[in-house]
Amino acid sequence: MALVVGDWVEKTVNGQYVAYCDVTSTTSEELIATAKSPKGLDTTKPYLLVVNSESVTMDATSAVIPVDIYAGYSEDFALSVTTDTLTVTDGALIANNMIADVRTAIGSVIVDPNLQIANAAGVICRGAAAGYHGYTATAESVLSAATTRFVVMQASEGNDGSLTVGGVGADPS
Repeated sequence: MALVVGDWVEKTVNGQYVAYCDVTSTTSEELIATAKSPKGLDTTKPYLLVVNSESVTMDATSAVIPVDIYAGYSEDFALSVTTDTLTVTDGALIANNMIADVRTAIGSVIVDPNLQIANAAGVICRGAAAGYHGYTATAESVLSAATTRFVVMQASEGNDGSLTVGGVGADPS
């Protein structure tokens, strides 16, 4: 059996846009990748990315599994995986290791295309206003047979789209 990438499921929860994509790995892969983000995600506004929201054990080793973010610039944007090789079609890496480790625990980061400061992995990263975003998680060895859920959450229309972290808010200038 090969890697199975589910479609993004979109919904509104308490007035917020929420979408998730399940990726099921086998013991043959060393990395996983999502489908391109759904059209409902507005990459021109900040959003929260949550990876491994169900806290599954993605591999049995003690090595870390970091998360990378890609931007796609056409309808053909895709991230495809063959065992330990990632192929990126019509896109590029925009933020590597933005979540340090999701091997057995939930990880999250705010992706903000307007960020004017350096990335702070696991807290906030400079996104890119792009047609689509995609996400990968890479192990140092083979993954377990597990389903990993990637979730994006964003303020819906009518909200100002601002997200704050530990007292750091929008740039006051």
